[in-house]
Amino acid sequence: MTDDNHSTSIFKKLNSGIIVELLVQGAEKFEEKDDIRRSRILDVTPPHIIIEQPNPKLPRSRIGDTIEVTYLFNDKDETKKRVMVKMKLVDIDRYQLKETFTEALFFAPSSDVSPSTLRRHYRVEIPRDENVVIEITNLVRKRIGVQPSYKTTDLSLQGLKFFCQRAVNHKGEFVPEPVGELSIGDEILVKLFINNEELVWARSVIRTKIVPDKKRSNAVYFGIEFVEALIKEKRTGKIRFEIYAEKHKNALLPRITDLQRKLLREQSKLEL
Repeated sequence: MTDDNHSTSIFKKLNSGIIVELLVQGAEKFEEKDDIRRSRILDVTPPHIIIEQPNPKLPRSRIGDTIEVTYLFNDKDETKKRVMVKMKLVDIDRYQLKETFTEALFFAPSSDVSPSTLRRHYRVEIPRDENVVIEITNLVRKRIGVQPSYKTTDLSLQGLKFFCQRAVNHKGEFVPEPVGELSIGDEILVKLFINNEELVWARSVIRTKIVPDKKRSNAVYFGIEFVEALIKEKRTGKIRFEIYAEKHKNALLPRITDLQRKLLREQSKLEL
């Protein structure tokens, strides 16, 4: 998909000094993070865009690989947007600065520019006093578990982690919690609420499941990935599915940022 506001020649849009983020290695597992390295553009000389070697360095074995490079630009309304362009690494060589040399990456960019978030798997832990919960149903929207909702332990643009108890008190007696019987690969519908505000409703896939020893914990921990967003039409009330994409992540990003800021403030107080 090409960004219409940024579709002219990439060589005209970029110049030296722009900060870029290189997706060196995508996360292979849901619970991992992407390997993203920051650098800067040294020169734009068609057919190459020359970027300073980041730290840690890219090895010469990566020559020939296509790497996703993201950067910020000012849109027509002067709002900052992040876009991504795929670039082929054609060489790693010395590049002359004014008074010295530095190692640089020589890229041949494609013409396809797409909207992007910086980190697909950026995760934040949930502060203890934040009410971040999910409701879980099966694919026909019938509740699976005994409890009405389940607490999350961390949240990302692409999914979340939550836990449930193996057995819960229901009408005065302890009964097994069916949610705890879910398995890796199972598909469920998840509604995410932050402080009682619904932010995401998505068909999700269970990617991880951790079952501690019963002597240590009564809990079962899950990691899920959002796959499709459920959208309720305002006029008809009908529900449709659409691929969980950048626009859904962008809607969630400000809330994740707020949670991260709160965590940092709490940590700074503890360090005083």
